[in-house]
Parts: sequence; structure tokens; C-alpha cells
Amino acid sequence: EPSDQLLVAWDICADSKRLPPAGSVITRHVVSEDGNVVHEMDDLDLALTGTGRMRCQTRLDSIPSGTLRAGEYLLRVVATDSSGGEVAERSVPLLVD
Repeated sequence: EPSDQLLVAWDICADSKRLPPAGSVITRHVVSEDGNVVHEMDDLDLALTGTGRMRCQTRLDSIPSGTLRAGEYLLRVVATDSSGGEVAERSVPLLVD
């Protein structure tokens, strides 16, 4: 269906005593089994919220139908500081059928 979307929910959290530096950015890529980036999403400013010990940012991304063929992928979420240094990285499996 052309109007269908693949929805991908993710969050990134940090201990309030060790927060990433101001100006950090989040990038999200879908990576194929052979390691190629097959879909990129616009960068986001890192904006952690919360008042307790853990501060988090939650997001629901959508990928248009037909963007990815059936198969196994990784969603790679990376936070980088203003100089481009990696602050945090997480890759999670993404199955499209």
C-alpha cells in the first residue's frame, strides 16, 4: 500500500550526572546486512528531558513504504558532540517483511 509507513520507535537516555555535552546531535541510519547505509533520516538536536536521575529523548520515526526491500537491517542511532565525536551509539535489529 503506497500510503503505508514503517514505524520505528527508539529512545536514548543518559544518567543526569553524565549528560552529553550541549550541541550534541542524533543521526539515524538504516544499514543493510552487508553494512551499507540504505536509508538516512534528518539529524536531530539531542534534547533529553526528565527530572529524575535518567534523562531521555523518545522518538517515533517513519520510513515510507517501499523504501526498504524485505530483509534484515539494523537501525543505527548515534549521538555525536559538536566536534563530531561519538558520544553514544546503539544498533538494533529491524526486520522488514
